Amino acid sequence: MSLTKMKNSSLRKVSFMNCKIIGAHFDECNPFLLEMMFKDSIIELSSFCSLQLKGILFENCKLIESDFTAANLSGAIFKQSNLERSIFFNTILEKADFSSAYHYSIDPQQNNLKRAKFSYPALLGLLENHGLDII
Repeated sequence: MSLTKMKNSSLRKVSFMNCKIIGAHFDECNPFLLEMMFKDSIIELSSFCSLQLKGILFENCKLIESDFTAANLSGAIFKQSNLERSIFFNTILEKADFSSAYHYSIDPQQNNLKRAKFSYPALLGLLENHGLDII
């Protein structure tokens, strides 16, 4: 799915498995009853901006340069997922599970991370934007 037109599409209980998705604007989908999950997929340069995606599952995914600005990802699970260069800004990540995710950079001052789960050493991605030298 490269540069697929998503305008007003309804995605209800849709599972993306073993997919390669490039440049998808999920933020153009009809938000009513929007429910998706992703497994073993590559998702690059895609937008999830301002979507209500509570409890969404990304399992064993490569979310490269994807944009989650202003999305509600409360309770989301990023199981064994690579979040390299993905954007989180004004994103609600309450109770989100990043415990097995990696290569993320999330500014705790710009996002709601209340009770989110992280593991060491990947949690250092929370400090990346602060210019610290961690030894």
